[in-house]
Formats: sequence, structure tokens, C-alpha cells
Amino acid sequence: MATWYNTGRFWRKTSFAVDNSNLKGILVGGGPSLNKIDKSKLRGPGKRVFGLNNTYPDVIPDVWFGLDKAACYNGRVFDEPFIKIRRGGFPDEYRDGMRLNNKVNTYYIDVEECDWSELFQRRNHETKFVWHKNSMATAIHVMVWMGCKEIYLAGCDLNNAKDDYFNEVTLKKEHKERNAVLYNELTSYLEWLVHEAKRHGVAIYSISPESKINSFLEYVDLDDLNKEIETSMLEKGDLPYVVEVDKDNEKKEKV
Repeated sequence: MATWYNTGRFWRKTSFAVDNSNLKGILVGGGPSLNKIDKSKLRGPGKRVFGLNNTYPDVIPDVWFGLDKAACYNGRVFDEPFIKIRRGGFPDEYRDGMRLNNKVNTYYIDVEECDWSELFQRRNHETKFVWHKNSMATAIHVMVWMGCKEIYLAGCDLNNAKDDYFNEVTLKKEHKERNAVLYNELTSYLEWLVHEAKRHGVAIYSISPESKINSFLEYVDLDDLNKEIETSMLEKGDLPYVVEVDKDNEKKEKV
């Protein structure tokens, strides 16, 4: 029960569990509303961007979730330097003749089907993550585990009545129907989660314009979020030469 990575010689446990990362977490889904967001404004200091599935390469995240078979994704993602989180069921997978588990910053998480309410209890260094055959629920669990106290949902529509995704990918009728069932399930989950999260000191917001989740989640404009973050940032400074910094410190010590 843990998060694992391959050193090239053996498997090793690791952990990203912290109580508070002091970063605002942005979870990027592939809903049509993502096209209503300036994607270049998602990244930046004070935030950690978590990308789901095929939001890459349109969004370059800090942490990427690909919990299905590797063939479902843009192959270039596995050679990116950012953290990639895979489901423990695919530790020996190959793609284009190449073994994936020794790709840089690729981690495999143990998951199990359990009640969603366990999300806030499973916070220790060695845990199995909530799994309900969709990436979103598990991703939110990992974000909480990594210390996100504020979670913002981008491109999260949970509605495919008009379009399937933000990109040009379209689905067959039977797949659209399957997604519609999943989206209804996730909507109920989120409605419960937003209230349960408050009890555990976690706030969840929407930055998905015109999404149906805005009926029960507080909507925050991305520009306003970035302005709020900017007020808490350290000053850029004048970038003095190191010797001048040392002299300034010596003067302060004498005083």
C-alpha cells in the first residue's frame, strides 16, 4: 500500500503526503469550458496544476494523471519531466516497444474501490487511494493527500449534451451515453464532497465558466484568483550581486 517508482534496479516506495502544501491546487479536466479559459494563466507561482488524461499537451501540468492504459494518451507525455501518476495495475506496461515504468518521474499508486467518505481519512504516507473507475475522484484524493487546502476545478463541465471535450475528439453514441452516466454520478459526488471537504479544512471552487457545477460550487474567475495569489507572493527583489547581499547582512548583524 503505497506510491511506487522504479529506480531502474528495483521498486521503491515514496510519499508526497503533507498536511498543507501552501499551494492552491488546480485540477484541469477536458470539458468544453476549458476553451473559455486562457490556459496560459493556469500555471504560475503559488499554484500546483494537476492535469487529467488528454488535457496534455494543451495544458502542461505539474502533476499529470493517466490512470488508464497508456495507449489512451499522447505518447509524448511519458517523456515529460513533470510528475506522472499511473494506476498500480499497469506497472509492466510497454508502448512502442519501450518500458514505461522507468520513465522519469513516473509513479504508480495503489487504489481500491471503497466509500468516497474515506478520502479524507486516507492521508498517511502509505495508503490506497479511492478508485471508482474514473480519474477525477482519485485525482482529488491525491490532491488532498499532497496538501491542497484549496482546490479549483477547471474544464470540469460534467455535461456532454453539446460537446464531448475541449478539443476536437468526439465519441460514438454508446461512449457518449456511458460518459453521461459517469458525469451524473460525479455531479452527485461533488455535491457531497464540497460540504464534506469543509469539515476537513478543504475548500473546493469552480473556475469552469458556464459549467453546471457552478450551481452548487462557488465560481471564481481565474484572473481574480491570480490577483489574490499575487498579493501573497514574495517580492521579486533587485537581484543584487551576492557580495552585496553578504555586506548587507553584515551591516544588519552589527546593528
